[in-house]
Amino acid sequence: NILGAILYGKNELYKSAIADFLSSFIRGLSIILLVILGYGVYGYILGVIISRFTGLSIRLYYTYHDIIQGLRFGILRGIKGTKEMLPLVGTLYIVAIISYIASWIDQAIVFGALGITELGIYGLAMRIGSVINILRANLGYTLMPFYSMLYSANGIHALKETLYRISRYTSLVLVPFVFVIGALTYEFIPFIFGTEYSRSALLAFIYITCIGSLYTFASYGGMAIVLELKKVIITVTAIGSLSMIIAELLLLRHGSLGIVIGKCIGMIIWILTGFIIFFKKYSLMIDLKAYTLGLTLGFIGIVIVYGLGLLGLMYSLIGIIAWIACTLIIHKLIKPLSKDDIVKLKSIIGTGLLLKTIDIYAKLID
Repeated sequence: NILGAILYGKNELYKSAIADFLSSFIRGLSIILLVILGYGVYGYILGVIISRFTGLSIRLYYTYHDIIQGLRFGILRGIKGTKEMLPLVGTLYIVAIISYIASWIDQAIVFGALGITELGIYGLAMRIGSVINILRANLGYTLMPFYSMLYSANGIHALKETLYRISRYTSLVLVPFVFVIGALTYEFIPFIFGTEYSRSALLAFIYITCIGSLYTFASYGGMAIVLELKKVIITVTAIGSLSMIIAELLLLRHGSLGIVIGKCIGMIIWILTGFIIFFKKYSLMIDLKAYTLGLTLGFIGIVIVYGLGLLGLMYSLIGIIAWIACTLIIHKLIKPLSKDDIVKLKSIIGTGLLLKTIDIYAKLID
C-alpha cells in the first residue's frame, strides 16, 4: 500500500496497474499449476504468497529511488505530514481491511463448503475476472488526482460536467468491450486450461459481465476521497461488503454458481449505494443514454461472439470482427460521440496507436 501510494503521488498509476496485472496473472497460474501438481491447499497458499512477492518486487523496482530520497528528506518530517492526513487515511485503512476480507471470503466459503476441486474451478474464474476488475479499479484511481485538481480550482460544478463526459466515454468504449471479453471465455478457457476447467467458463462469463456493467461507475474515480466524505466511504463499503457476504451464503446451496451470483449481487449493491448517495447529495450523474447504448452494444457483442463461437474458436475471432462492424454501423447512425468528444479524446490520449484508431473511427462514422 505504501509503495502504491508513492506511485499514486507521482501520478504513475499505470505502473501500479502493471504490478497488479502481473501479480494477478502469476497468482492464477501458480495456484493452478501447484494444485494440479498435488500440493492442494498448500499450493493455493504458496501461489498467493508468490503473487504477493511478485507485486511487491515490481513496485520496489519502480519506487526504489523515491524511497532513498524519502529517507534523505527525513523520517521525522514525513511522520509530521502523516499526522495531518491521519483522519482520512485511517478511514481508508478501515475500508481497505473490509474490502480485503470481502474479496477473499467467497473463496474461503467455496473451499470450506465445496472442497478443493471446486475451489480450483471457481478460483480460475475469479483470477481471470480479477484482472478485468483491477483495471476498473485503476481507472478510478487514475481519475482521482485529476478530479482533485479540478475540484480545488473550479468547485463541484466542474466535477459534474467532467464526470458526465467521462462516463460517456467509458460507457461507449469499455462496457461493450468487457462484455465481449466475457463471451470469449467459453472458448478460450477450455482451449488454454483444458476441458476439465470448462465449468470455469460460465463462472468467469457471469463475473466479467457483471464487472463490465459496472465499468461506467468507475468514472466516479475516488470522488468520495476528493470530497473527504469519510462517513460515506465507510457506509458504502460496509453495506456493499455485508450484502456480498450475505448473498453468497444465501446462494451457497447452488454451489460455486450461487457464490459467483451472490458476489455479483453484492458488487451491484455496493456500486449503486455509492451512486445513489452521490446523486442525492451532489447531483453527480452519469450519461445514462450512453450507458444504455454501451450495455446494448455489449449484449449484441455477446450474442454475436458467443453464437459464432459455438462453431469453433476461429469463429469467435470472426465474431469480434462482425461485432466491431455492427458497432460502427450503429455509431454512424446514432452518432453518440460529437466532434467535440473526438477532440477531447484526442487531447486525453495524446499520441500513439490509440490516436490513430480514433482518427480512423472519426472518418468511418462521419
